[in-house]
Amino acid sequence: LKATKNKDVSQTIELLVNFACSSEVLRVKEHESLNESSPEVESIFNFVIRVILSYHDASCKHVRLQVCNIISKMLEALLQDIRLDVSLIDDVTQKMRTRLHDSSPLVRMKAVSALSRIQDPEDDNCLIIQDYLIVLELDLNANVRRSVLSNICFTKKSLKTVFTRLYDVNPIVRKALFDRLQKGPSVKSLEIGQREKIISAGIEEKVVDVKSSFLHVLIEIWFKGTCGSDLIMFIRLFDVEDDRDFLSTTLQYLYNNLDINCLELCMNTIGTWIDSNTRILSENYWNIEYVFIWCSALKYILSNSGKCSAYYQDLIPEISKICACLARQIDLISPGEDFILIELFSVLRNFELNDESGRKSALDTLLQILSKPSKFSLKAIKENVRSYVYFSINNNKILDVIVEVISEIRQPINMATPLGLEENVKLSDTEPEPLAEKTDILLACLSIVAEVLQIRNVDLTTSRALTLLKDFILPLIQDARPEIRIESVRCLSLFCIGVNQYVQKYLLLLFQIVNIDTVEIKNMAISAI
Repeated sequence: LKATKNKDVSQTIELLVNFACSSEVLRVKEHESLNESSPEVESIFNFVIRVILSYHDASCKHVRLQVCNIISKMLEALLQDIRLDVSLIDDVTQKMRTRLHDSSPLVRMKAVSALSRIQDPEDDNCLIIQDYLIVLELDLNANVRRSVLSNICFTKKSLKTVFTRLYDVNPIVRKALFDRLQKGPSVKSLEIGQREKIISAGIEEKVVDVKSSFLHVLIEIWFKGTCGSDLIMFIRLFDVEDDRDFLSTTLQYLYNNLDINCLELCMNTIGTWIDSNTRILSENYWNIEYVFIWCSALKYILSNSGKCSAYYQDLIPEISKICACLARQIDLISPGEDFILIELFSVLRNFELNDESGRKSALDTLLQILSKPSKFSLKAIKENVRSYVYFSINNNKILDVIVEVISEIRQPINMATPLGLEENVKLSDTEPEPLAEKTDILLACLSIVAEVLQIRNVDLTTSRALTLLKDFILPLIQDARPEIRIESVRCLSLFCIGVNQYVQKYLLLLFQIVNIDTVEIKNMAISAI
């Protein structure tokens, strides 16, 4: 124990470990064959461990290190089915747990390794796993944290702390975690949130070695191994409707890192889903999962037209075909089920603007959809506006068109039909109509304005812009509904950011909002200020 590290010392330790473990195995098998219980005489294995453990708190760092090293080797060399004496296990656990907090990081690393064999993942209150998690969170040495990740048993309780190391400051720790994930747990045993956390951290990774380990987990283990290179199976590991932004980023990352053969297999599979004449997805495959993968493939090919030229001719439809598809979907999609429209809107923004007939077709279709906001979610409306602004090349006309659209949308709200005396009496006896629809339409109109102002620099000093601000946005700042107020404050903020004269005129109003309104609306006003 006290000798300096050299070849003779290492060989002596190996001899000691092998002899003690072999004698223990022979002893157990001999008594099992004779159906005898173990004798009370202490075995060589137990004796060696107890003697070694007696030096665990020696003043010499090298001795403490050798103690942990020998204990680790002995427990590792012993067969898994050999049951150890309970009192011996308790003794090892107590001494090695103490060494987890040793002043020397090398000793702590060996103590982590020594305790690996005797942790109990089935025990929710396992003291060793609890100590591992404390070391993982608090130990300043990266090699110790890496050792914990290599040895700790993954349980539902431990994974929460383990996954915080996805963003560890040291790349060797992050790499150790991705290396460990290659061995388990399986992706299907993880929660959706945990899968997303792993992928998000991997996509953001900048260090080459760590990124390589992550790609092995994502592509070789999860995509090819668990899912068999099947994109449908892969996206079913996640919530397609709620996590589409995350999934879109993930699929683009996946396409960019697949080998040529695997990418070709994926694209050929997608090719079997589409109509060969229109290159639009066939009706048999018109559901959320297939539409999402098809749209993600289109976006990938359009944004990488150079290296994906082989797939362009076979998979990319004309803009007019996508617009025709959008027009058909308007009447088929129920309110709240506009996921498909959102995906198609995002695909349109990847096309180049040199197709004049396609551009005009897109503008007409997008305006047609925009005029019916009550059927669609705010997310779909915003995506629609982004696509419209993308295809509109005349800045001066954008706001005029949007104002006209808003006027048409609001007309049913403001339209008053003359009523006779009898109708007025009947109307007074009935309860007032709820404001749900009106709220939805106003929110849609405000969202349209805000989205346009965020995307494109338009002239906000025109008479149309002034009318929009004074007659539509400013009155709604005093509306009783907080969701309307926050959107109107956002629109006012964007007007002020765009034109200095609005800042001078409405800065005091923003300060008043900060003083009197709800926290969320206050924050919006503060951001504007």
